[in-house]
Amino acid sequence: APTLILNSQAVAGDELRFTCGTNGNSTIRTIDSDDENNGTLTLDAQGTIELDANTGITKFYDAGDSDDYASLTVVGGTGATTLATASAASPGEGNLTLDADGDIIIRPRGGQCYFRTSAGGQIGHIEVLTAGEINLKGSNNHDVGLITAGTGDIHLDANTGVTKFKLAGDADEYASLTVAANGVTTIATASDSADGHLNIEADGHVEFDNC
Repeated sequence: APTLILNSQAVAGDELRFTCGTNGNSTIRTIDSDDENNGTLTLDAQGTIELDANTGITKFYDAGDSDDYASLTVVGGTGATTLATASAASPGEGNLTLDADGDIIIRPRGGQCYFRTSAGGQIGHIEVLTAGEINLKGSNNHDVGLITAGTGDIHLDANTGVTKFKLAGDADEYASLTVAANGVTTIATASDSADGHLNIEADGHVEFDNC
């Protein structure tokens, strides 16, 4: 394929190559004659750098490995974007790490963050409401669990001290557990029909200490 070679005036053998092949397939390549990891390519624009793939797909390889890579796919007409990884060695090895020297901010304008299985089925989502409420929801009969390993505890720390337990989002009928100063705790029920009974059903003893 036709190749344009720019030689370094500082070190013999250090090159920048532009190659154009069949169908216009083109490659920009740097060559460092004594250390292949030092041939850095810098794009420094006094403006915007635009990557415009006709397929909408931009791939990121490691040393030419075409089986293991990351890809960024943009769908025309909507701007819907997918950041994905591919691993040929074994499914599940293409991890994606977000390592920020600061905060990681997720801002869904639609208010939803979805979780899906490897097959693409939706199992749940985080819902961010305009009033500032955050809901963690399971979908399609999937459970939602808070699970710790080892000796880790699960903390429910409400600033008001009130934790509510609802049935299918019913805001008028629920049970609540309120923790006040000195650990004073109240278990209560709320019902529109004054029938919010409280049942304690133990498969064993019910014990009250220091009453």
